[in-house]
Amino acid sequence: MSGVVFLEAPCRTQELLTLKWLLRGSGYQIGSTWHDASPAAFLTPQPHWTRARMEEMTPFDTLVVLRRDNEEIPAELGLAVGFAAARKLEVIWIGMPLEPLCEFRKVHCFPNLEGFEKYLLLEKSTRGESPAHARPAA
Repeated sequence: MSGVVFLEAPCRTQELLTLKWLLRGSGYQIGSTWHDASPAAFLTPQPHWTRARMEEMTPFDTLVVLRRDNEEIPAELGLAVGFAAARKLEVIWIGMPLEPLCEFRKVHCFPNLEGFEKYLLLEKSTRGESPAHARPAA
């Protein structure tokens, strides 16, 4: 996984904020900002996908998607994953994956946040360096 990641999810949840701090604590830079808005901004649910957000995605190296089990996948989330796959970027999918995603070499699926955290710790221990500087397994 590359050092700059972009977080994506259907909505802002405590699990997403935990993922954000897990990545930051592991030395990764977070390129996305939609999840950093004040809690008051999320009192009325509204889509966080806009043209500005798509432009914000341009320089990222890795897309990290968090999906809770049985959560509906908005079309815009599919667009973000398709954008990343078309650019041959690494996609980390946390949660129940869509079947076609598993067929792409650059897509890595983890069943839950705990599984992804174990992956980060394993990468760090096997390479003897921070995960942000480690290269993904082939």
